[in-house]
Amino acid sequence: LHQNTLEQFAYVQDEFLLSRHPELSKDCPARPSLLESGDHFKLLPKELVPRDAYLLWGGQYSRSTLHVDPYNWTGTNFVLRGRKKWRLVPPGGHDQLVDAHQTRCGFALECVKYQSPADLFGGSLPKGLPLWEGTLYPGDVLVIPSGWWHQAMNMEETVAIASQSISPRGGSWSAIAQILRFHAKENLTWSWKDLPPFPRNISGVSEAEAAAIFSSFASSIPIEARAKGRKLEDNLANWQQQK
Repeated sequence: LHQNTLEQFAYVQDEFLLSRHPELSKDCPARPSLLESGDHFKLLPKELVPRDAYLLWGGQYSRSTLHVDPYNWTGTNFVLRGRKKWRLVPPGGHDQLVDAHQTRCGFALECVKYQSPADLFGGSLPKGLPLWEGTLYPGDVLVIPSGWWHQAMNMEETVAIASQSISPRGGSWSAIAQILRFHAKENLTWSWKDLPPFPRNISGVSEAEAAAIFSSFASSIPIEARAKGRKLEDNLANWQQQK
């Protein structure tokens, strides 16, 4: 961590530490209340919900890739120590400027994830790319809006906690779309029964209607996906027992 350069660096991202040591979570700051209300991750089967509260630890120059979060979730990043510089790009047709491509998200319930090989901290910026930039200090929290491209670089040794939610207005339907877009290509034989109809006016969907749509979607998830989630949970439980 203390021998990083701009070209080569170490960066620890642990999604299991806080779930394996819940006593540490009690001393961590609470997630912003605006993300606790209506989080649609709570409507998914337990075995398909991604781990929350990732621990991020990196030295100077360590940084994330430029990406859009999977499920189009709303993310948070809470800095406990150090300084973290952020650059964000709003949604709106900028994918070509950053040479965007699709990958799989890697969670139990697979979805498409948008990645970019561009490094907003490692060279010249693409011309015409709109940027929001800011620096977080200890005690600061950043809420990353649904669908925004973002990349962060640690300005010194930095420890932070990342979290996420699927908000009723910002990401509920787009999360469904990202999941179905992946499985329409990869798992053609899976049966998605009783999928909710596409809303005619997404911006006019109320929070209650969004919750009903997402609940209906969660009930339609194929048994193959749920079986994969249970297998991953069992593997994790066995691994934790061995530790």
